Amino acid sequence: MRPEPPGRIGQHAFHEARAASTQSPVPATVVAMAPTPRCEVRAVDVDDADAVRLFAAYFDELREKFGSYDPPSSGELRADARRGVVLIAYEGENAVGCGSLRQLDAHTAEVKRMFVLAHARGRGHARRVLRALEDAARSLGCRCVVLDTAAVLEEAAKLYVREGYVETTRYNDNPYAARWFRKDFADSEGRA
Repeated sequence: MRPEPPGRIGQHAFHEARAASTQSPVPATVVAMAPTPRCEVRAVDVDDADAVRLFAAYFDELREKFGSYDPPSSGELRADARRGVVLIAYEGENAVGCGSLRQLDAHTAEVKRMFVLAHARGRGHARRVLRALEDAARSLGCRCVVLDTAAVLEEAAKLYVREGYVETTRYNDNPYAARWFRKDFADSEGRA
């Protein structure tokens, strides 16, 4: 599904408003939603200033949610990046979200560190980053993507389900994870 041009409402909202106007003697008022700022997803080096800042914000949020959190070392982050990619979502020139991918084997890649700054959430940035990570996995020849998430990250789990991920068995020893997901590309090629 393509985004609506700025200043227009989605077809669903239009039809709801039209139906409401035919069922009520009071004319329906349709308010156009503010356009979502333009988002561009770019691959960056793991040591890029935006990546470092976003990973630090992500780790800080996890510390707050968990009470304590032991983040990966910069060496671990670099090792993961050598086996995949680090992506940053930008609104204009402002870095607002990130995600990374590491290849586990010839056919499987793992999505890691999906995060969007609080002020930029709800604008589709996480979905864009996730889809770009999936595209990167496909370009590496992977047939599926796996990921894990913590129990307190409920919105993340909802995103993954909406994007076609299914719960799977535990595949790693992440002590913070409570749910594990998998997406097979052969099952999801008709994505909107």
